[in-house]
Amino acid sequence: METNITLIVPEVSTNHGDPELLCTPAKWTDYLVFFFSNYVAHAVTTVAVPGQGLEATVFSFLYAIVCPASAIYRALNAITRHAATARKNPLTRAARAGALCMVSKVRSGTFLARHRRGERNRLEEVRSESLSSPPRRSNHWWEPTEFRNAVPVPSGSQIHGEYRLHKDYYLAVVPHTASLELAFDEQTAQGGADCISTGYAVHSQKPLLASSNNFMKLVISFVQTCWASVTVYQTRGDQIQQYGYAAFGLTVVPYAFMSALNTLANLATPEYPAMFLIRTPTLVEAERTGRGYFKGALHVKLKASPAPRSLAKSTKEWVPISVLSFLFSLVPLGVVAALSHGFGPGDKSTAMDRGFTLAWLVLGIVLGSTLGGVLFSMAK
Repeated sequence: METNITLIVPEVSTNHGDPELLCTPAKWTDYLVFFFSNYVAHAVTTVAVPGQGLEATVFSFLYAIVCPASAIYRALNAITRHAATARKNPLTRAARAGALCMVSKVRSGTFLARHRRGERNRLEEVRSESLSSPPRRSNHWWEPTEFRNAVPVPSGSQIHGEYRLHKDYYLAVVPHTASLELAFDEQTAQGGADCISTGYAVHSQKPLLASSNNFMKLVISFVQTCWASVTVYQTRGDQIQQYGYAAFGLTVVPYAFMSALNTLANLATPEYPAMFLIRTPTLVEAERTGRGYFKGALHVKLKASPAPRSLAKSTKEWVPISVLSFLFSLVPLGVVAALSHGFGPGDKSTAMDRGFTLAWLVLGIVLGSTLGGVLFSMAK
């Protein structure tokens, strides 16, 4: 039994030939809801780097809005390292998350040394010194080899405690494979390795580095993934027939995919509001020579592990993540191709519409697989 109901709708309303669909003119509030729920909400879920400063946070937020695939490398890096699973040793968890830093010395002949000095005559001095003296070799991860610097901590990063450092030294990120444990100094260790004496009683102390699992960000990333997926699913009627792969509903695909990756990444790694400085022989050397002052550095037990990563090995470790980033960045492109029936142009889309959409999708692939790794290495 059919019932006829008369509705008063704006003159430009249409059902695009589908009796079960009614499209009314969009209001400005509709545009805002669509933009914030599908684009801005995704940018909020981007994985934060330990100690990330305000400038880096704003940059990554805006960059994620313009190009959602730009954070693929960062998300995959967090998932593959899965720092949250290292529950027994807080230092191992922090190292995997990239939340530990150490004092490193500027080695002669390196790019950082040339950048720090800058003068040509000094550069010639460095070259002559490097040729006259044999390269220094080390089997310890906390002492980078000659002619190679460890990854510097980005400027603007939040460092726990207080420090001052001479220009011949710099803060470097502790390798995520570093082996170390927390230690106590002699005064606090009188009650035992796991206890602290207060003068009245001896209390058990569990080592802890300040971190958090951002539950709100996790919820937002999950909700945004569901919302964006529904938006893509509702790209029905003749929207794709009219505009093909340039349909506005399909532009949500990369954001839905990245929010799904961000959900997994936020589960796999905790957030650290600051980076923690550890005490190493190089730090002690800087203190002894009056070239460094440190307050709040962690006393740790350094364990020998394989030699620090050479430039070639570092490149080999970077390549697999880049390959994964490239493969993952192809997923939104494949989804758009499938929904638009092999990049169908549609009946009403213009060459500019299609060119802009395709260029944006391809740019996302490039940024996600190549430049994304470079940007991450500068911000981690």
